[in-house]
Amino acid sequence: MAIGAIRCAIESGLNVPTDISIMGFDDISLSSIFIPSITTIRQLIYELGQKAMESLVELIKGKEHVKDIIIPIQLVARQSTTKRI
Repeated sequence: MAIGAIRCAIESGLNVPTDISIMGFDDISLSSIFIPSITTIRQLIYELGQKAMESLVELIKGKEHVKDIIIPIQLVARQSTTKRI
């Protein structure tokens, strides 16, 4: 989505990040090599899946499961946003 947004911004005559800042989510591998490199949110996909599976197993066993699971995320600042982040 961020790559498409950057392309659309450039085609509209905007400069990324001078005129508009764009961020992605999930830190796909292309984010770091795309020009401009994309600022993104990195989440721990493996841990997310592991917690989901643990919750599912608890549910199947009939045990009470935790409804709110918090998995830390990380901001990876790159060229597609200004330094104001």
